[in-house]
Amino acid sequence: MILLSSSFDDFAVGDVTVFERNITREDFAVFSGLSGDTNPLHHDEDHARNTRFKRTIVPLHLLLAPLSSVAGMAFPGEPSLYLGHEVRAAQPVHYGEALRYSARIEAVNLAQRVLTLRVLVLRGTEIVVEAIQGLDLRRFRHS
Repeated sequence: MILLSSSFDDFAVGDVTVFERNITREDFAVFSGLSGDTNPLHHDEDHARNTRFKRTIVPLHLLLAPLSSVAGMAFPGEPSLYLGHEVRAAQPVHYGEALRYSARIEAVNLAQRVLTLRVLVLRGTEIVVEAIQGLDLRRFRHS
């Protein structure tokens, strides 16, 4: 993760943060408790064997949870506001796979103080999730 910037003006197209995650079955248990998602495709191996995936898969919204840390810890950190995202799930992800999250600033809107990021979630060199993320920095104040 990169260090927090001291000024909105320090952000530029091309700035990147990269970090690793490994989503576990324990993560799903917490996610399921919070979200209410008990779809057997995400936790029941017997059920999953009879699907096109053949194994349980990580829910997309659990894969997206680290995007919150991009806004809260990297671009720019407190007090950013996560505006939203557009997402495409390209490949299923299984528990225990090493994932690399890469977020790159694609646009800086100076007038509205908004950053647009392109986020890739990679398994090795394979893209498993792509997202465009919007962050509001209007109240950006670091001491």
